[in-house]
Amino acid sequence: MTQQETYPSTVVEILRNLYFSSTPLNSIDLQEALKKAGIDLDPRTIRYHISNLEEGGVVHRLGKRGVILTKKGIEEAKTLLVFDRIGLASLETQKMLLECNFDIVKCKGKLIVNVITCPKERIIEALECLDKVASSSVIVSPLIGLIDEDQKLWNIRIDPGKIGIAAVSSTNYESIFRRGGVPLETASTGLYKLSDYAPKGFIDLICHSGTTISPGQLLCRGRYTQVSRYLETGSGYVTASIKTFPSFYCDRAMEIAGTLGKRHFNSLFEMGCTMPENYRMTIQDRNKGYLLVYGGANYFAPLIEKGITEEIHITGALFRMEDMLTPGEALDKFRKGQPAYHGF
Repeated sequence: MTQQETYPSTVVEILRNLYFSSTPLNSIDLQEALKKAGIDLDPRTIRYHISNLEEGGVVHRLGKRGVILTKKGIEEAKTLLVFDRIGLASLETQKMLLECNFDIVKCKGKLIVNVITCPKERIIEALECLDKVASSSVIVSPLIGLIDEDQKLWNIRIDPGKIGIAAVSSTNYESIFRRGGVPLETASTGLYKLSDYAPKGFIDLICHSGTTISPGQLLCRGRYTQVSRYLETGSGYVTASIKTFPSFYCDRAMEIAGTLGKRHFNSLFEMGCTMPENYRMTIQDRNKGYLLVYGGANYFAPLIEKGITEEIHITGALFRMEDMLTPGEALDKFRKGQPAYHGF
């Protein structure tokens, strides 16, 4: 019997809604969500299902606020919803893009972040490493957010004894351009060679359309990156993405690119109205413009390269921009004994 067959369709739909929700849901919330999916259940029946899920360690009750998925529940939901999560057009990513509301000028609002976890006893070492990367041109933004143990950020739960660190994802480019009227999407991500601080070209590419795991995540976990080496010598491999848009949006895309700040979203290093032949994967790509941007994963790559952490989640959560700070500011707070974590 497959895992999908161990849950009734109504329970699968409950798990789906809990997985894609950034906040706890109670029985009334779930009743309304299930109605939209064509399932008519009364709150009492929903509470019965929730009690069974709680007994199985799949959900955790937060009083009247509702329930959230446990770490076990998140893994269960990922298996059940694997086909919903394929490609960058996945429901997960689309929901995050819809909920993004940051203002790049005011530095306020929710944006998409990548998240890593590291042991509490190594947080200073991790922040000192990030502080060296923060001024680099191969990251999206120097801002980070800190999440204390036993906290849940989107579908990421920070284990006891660990600290979560959030950094700005390059997926936010899609949000910026779409809100500006240009339908931008990520076609592929790969290893990009830099030599003497100058871009040279891709050496490997992974297409986003057929995977549930971010290519940037795979490249970092596999330790294919050389961001530490690049910072020291000016040469090495970093992650970069090809993002595309219909060519007839080119003028508007150029306008939007010209408004991007020097401090945030400055990892765009090449742009054109017609995609070069060597970047084209399908015949349709000849009618597309393109952006090359360095990946947000580059910020965390040195932590994995140095063995400080192994766990990384690309396009993993939403975080308020005004609650973020630089690694240097975080180090200063720790040394002064001031709170640096963001509470949820």
